[in-house]
Amino acid sequence: MNARRGDYFIFSDWADMVDSGFPDDNLALRCSNRVVHVVEFTDPEEKDRFRRVLAACLFCVPVFLPPLSPERQIY
Repeated sequence: MNARRGDYFIFSDWADMVDSGFPDDNLALRCSNRVVHVVEFTDPEEKDRFRRVLAACLFCVPVFLPPLSPERQIY
């Protein structure tokens, strides 16, 4: 069985931040390549429903970006 087979993968980013104590300078922390959970669907309708819910969650989360310049504010 291929361990990298699945529809969605949950990576250990959050656990890595917890383990490092949430450092102020987190540039040293890289995006994790350690998979902690694999989500795989056999039912196409369930897969589509999950994709839609995930998209709604991702688009409803406010993203705050620093301004590109003093004249242009991005929120």
